Amino acid sequence: MPWDELDLDADEDPRQLLGLEELSFGTQNGLWPIAGTDRGETIFLDAASDATRLVVNYDET
Repeated sequence: MPWDELDLDADEDPRQLLGLEELSFGTQNGLWPIAGTDRGETIFLDAASDATRLVVNYDET
């Protein structure tokens, strides 16, 4: 995703929120999708974190 092309504040950029240079999915240092809901939320395990951390994304589309 071209995050650099988006006009985001620092608190809106998921890379900065998670302390990552780039977002990747399903990789050793990325976010692993582990569950989804019928309301549009997706739950990711943050594999790059030293501590177990879950990230929840809500897609409004």
